[in-house]
Amino acid sequence: MLPSGAAAHDILYFDEPFYVVDEGGEASVLAERCCHGTGSARASWATVTKNLDGWATAGSDFTAASGSVTFGDPISLVPLSVQTHRGSTTVEPVERFRVELENPGGSPAPVISGGGGTDVFVRDLDGASRVAFLYPSYLVYSNRESVTLQVLRLGPSAAPQSFTYTTVDDSAKAGTHYTAKSDSVTIPGGADLATFKVDILKGGPETLRFFVELTPADASAGPTTVPVNILNVSTGDYQPPFTEFHIPRQGKTYKFLPEAHVYADDLDGAGVKRVDLALRKKMSSGRCSWWTGSRWRSGKCKTGRADWFKKKKVTEQNPAEFLVFRLPHLKRTKGTKVASYRVISRGLDLAGNDENIFRKGHNIRDFKISR
Repeated sequence: MLPSGAAAHDILYFDEPFYVVDEGGEASVLAERCCHGTGSARASWATVTKNLDGWATAGSDFTAASGSVTFGDPISLVPLSVQTHRGSTTVEPVERFRVELENPGGSPAPVISGGGGTDVFVRDLDGASRVAFLYPSYLVYSNRESVTLQVLRLGPSAAPQSFTYTTVDDSAKAGTHYTAKSDSVTIPGGADLATFKVDILKGGPETLRFFVELTPADASAGPTTVPVNILNVSTGDYQPPFTEFHIPRQGKTYKFLPEAHVYADDLDGAGVKRVDLALRKKMSSGRCSWWTGSRWRSGKCKTGRADWFKKKKVTEQNPAEFLVFRLPHLKRTKGTKVASYRVISRGLDLAGNDENIFRKGHNIRDFKISR
């Protein structure tokens, strides 16, 4: 969720949720700015670790780094580099550190989105070829079609590497909450990463869990058995997004630039089927009207009965899909006062559910414009 009052149409985030780099190599991560800021923007960045298993150690696994980054254009990519260390020939498991953005600046300051960080996994080159999960645990919302898991190969990578994965019941039961799956995967020679999906059927009254196991299981590689938690969207494990920005002043005329609402496949299989847009004007008298695409039409003020004036189907599941709509000029009406404008955008997934968690521009779904 983005802060109230933030100019959330100008956001900073990392181009990918994670990166993989061979030990001794330079990790280059891309910080991105999008889409309607004015002038330059800036932020500070730093490498971050936690005192937990599976986290890399600054000084021995990589060189701690920090600094500032400047985005000259409203749509721009800036690379940030961190040097990793080869060190000894000791066999090591999957290790990671984070690169995080903070302290955004500008006039107005942009918003840091998507948690403000990206994970960098350092791939050990020593020992035999072996595999492990990237993360020690995974989660998925119960209205998703599937959960995606990643498996990293460590050690030599010239030859193919095969493994088998199998789902195992816990409080989540195969056939009821998820689809049991067991399959063999081969990582080709020269490649290091494999992904696969497990279908989600439904949640329960509380968080449910099942496990996924890798064979062969090599403890030197890292996590080879991981829990997958299914979060129920109606139990408080989940909160719909809500943000506020664009604060117009009474008596001013506002010409909206094309607004970019960032909707993307969240990699959990739900996809985005369609995006709808509605615009409501509320007067100080309490009366409301909705924009039809060409004029204002009187209607109920309840946003649950929004008049969706723009509907756009998504034909390609592009993980960087930007859907752009043009809004009307927002003017003061003679003899009356506009109390607020409210713009509502929603994405519908392939199953017809409201999409709320997106890989980019997280939670830019519902915002209002107030006087």
